[in-house]
Amino acid sequence: MKEGYYGLISALPTALVSFVFLYIVRYILYGKRKKIVLSAFSGILSEKSDNSVASEGWLFKKVVIGNEDLSDKVFLGLFLVLCTLFMSLFVMFFQLLLLDVSYDCDEDDKTKDCFKYESWSTKRFSKDPVNCSSAAVQNGSVQVVCYKIVFNAGLAMGASYGTFKFSMVLINLAATGLLMIKQAKHIKALRITVAFLCLVVFAALIAVQFTTLRVHFVSETLATTFQMLYTLLIGLSFVFYIPWKELITLKNAQNEPEATGVDNTATDPV
Repeated sequence: MKEGYYGLISALPTALVSFVFLYIVRYILYGKRKKIVLSAFSGILSEKSDNSVASEGWLFKKVVIGNEDLSDKVFLGLFLVLCTLFMSLFVMFFQLLLLDVSYDCDEDDKTKDCFKYESWSTKRFSKDPVNCSSAAVQNGSVQVVCYKIVFNAGLAMGASYGTFKFSMVLINLAATGLLMIKQAKHIKALRITVAFLCLVVFAALIAVQFTTLRVHFVSETLATTFQMLYTLLIGLSFVFYIPWKELITLKNAQNEPEATGVDNTATDPV
């Protein structure tokens, strides 16, 4: 089989499932986003339990949101974070489920095809497998990449579930940490920093493909790499999608003495 078709083995199921998921999100789940968000992020967002009309609203951690426009932004932001999470899990699941990638050419192993390694090629659909017994392959002058069709359900589900659980814990901790920021203007610097970190990690993974270090990114190591990459992407979406500036400003206003009903002048000597 040509090299290009191995890429399609994982790409096509991912594209199909992603398309179906996006369709369901747009036409079915979007209208139910409040219930979904409250169920998924119960540790972050909840309905205020006070029955008085004056205090109706939502609790984002300890911040009371009574403004409908802000609450809509929060619900939409958390819904988008959840969608990003599941999209990342779908991509990672199929990348690990159906294809096993290695860099050693074994002439006795007939279950896999090996090809001359090229970090970039536009002719993958015309490339034939190399002969593992050839002198060029044996003496290492020709580097190879090998593909094997598998069904790694345990690895794919384990990595996806682990990423989901860790991401939810990270999101909960991040919500607490971000609300501890004193000035809303610092959110912009934080967003730039997180985005830069994502770009650095992504660029590093691409750069590795041009070095011999790529041979270490196989099996469980590859799963761990995907987990780190997609968790970072989910963290990026959480920092960008939520209206943190407005939430921090609201938190600061609610923490002021006027918001708690305390009159500082009452203790001044007459």
